Parts: sequence; structure tokens; C-alpha cells
Amino acid sequence: MDSPKIDATYGCALIGLVCGAILYGVTLLQTFFYYKQYPKDTFLTKFLVRKIKLTFELTVLCGASGRSRYLVTNYANPAALGKTTW
Repeated sequence: MDSPKIDATYGCALIGLVCGAILYGVTLLQTFFYYKQYPKDTFLTKFLVRKIKLTFELTVLCGASGRSRYLVTNYANPAALGKTTW
């Protein structure tokens, strides 16, 4: 059985992670400006903004953790690319 090609599989995943991290930075900036511009909004609105930011943050962190296992921890170990995590 041939080992999977890293370019076709995890290269795309890494590009997606980088794009997600950039968008996470944009989300942080928007959250900062929201709290600065609208300090008198209701608690529910502020809670929802915080919840969305936290959800996006966890998505990026989980993605980075998964990619690091494949691309850093198991560097030059093609057999590990076929095993899934979580």
C-alpha cells in the first residue's frame, strides 16, 4: 500500500489552518472594536459576541493541535499519516 502524499492531503489542511488563523485575528479585532464602540449593549448581546469568539478560538486551537501532531510530532513518519486522532 502506498503512503499518502503530504502535498495532496496535509498541505491543504495546513493552508486552511493558516487562513483560519488569519480570520481569527480579524475576529479578535472586531470583538475589540465592538466592546469599545458599544459598551452599553445588553448582557445577552455581549455574551453572544464572547461565545462566538470563544467558539472560533477553540476551532483554531483544535485545528492547530491536530495539524501539529501530523506535521511536527510525526515529521518524516509516513505511517503515522494514515492514523486519525480524536
